[in-house]
Order: sequence, then C-alpha cells, then structure tokens
Amino acid sequence: MPEHAASASGLLNTAQEGGAAIGVAIAGTLFFPALGGTGDYAHALDTTLILLAAFCAVATLITHGTADLGAPYALCAPRTHELVKDSELITYEGAAHGLFATHADRLSQDLLAFAKS
Repeated sequence: MPEHAASASGLLNTAQEGGAAIGVAIAGTLFFPALGGTGDYAHALDTTLILLAAFCAVATLITHGTADLGAPYALCAPRTHELVKDSELITYEGAAHGLFATHADRLSQDLLAFAKS
C-alpha cells in the first residue's frame, strides 16, 4: 500500500544495512587472511566467495551493474552467481555501484518480482 511505503522502505533498509555490516565483517575476516600479504586479490576474493557461498541457505538475488568500479562486474557477479546455489543474477548494463540511488525504480521492481517468485 502506498501509504506504508516509507515504513516498508525503512524496514528493508535497516535489514539490508544490518546484513551488510555483518557481511562485511565476515568477508573481511575471510578475505585478509586469504590474501596473506601476496597481493593476489583475485585469489583472495575467490576464496572468500567460496566460503561465503557455503552460508547461503535462502533464496538469493544478486544485482550488479556492469560499470561498478569498486566491485568489478566480471570479477564479482558471475562468480558469486555460480557459487550461490539457485541464486538469480540481474545485470544492470552501464550501472555503477549505487543501484538503489541510480536505478531505484527498476531495482524496486526487480526486488518485488523476486520476492513474489
């Protein structure tokens, strides 16, 4: 219902922020030891994704922009999708990292469609 959109948005944002904080903490705990001072970031990311994928036991939607400089699409999106069993990957051509700000309408539609599926 439109009159509850702000409350729903706030709840969703809070859940995402909490999940992101926990995810960053876990990923950092796995990533830096895997890096081991070698500078082999691709190997460390791969190792981290494999370990994180083992924890995914729920339906997972992966949204990723092809112009994301912080988390390059080719390095992150396909591998994450491959590792997370039964995940769905939605690619945003030409989009950068902040999909919630730059592609809010489409992202909302994609999230709703995923939640209903």
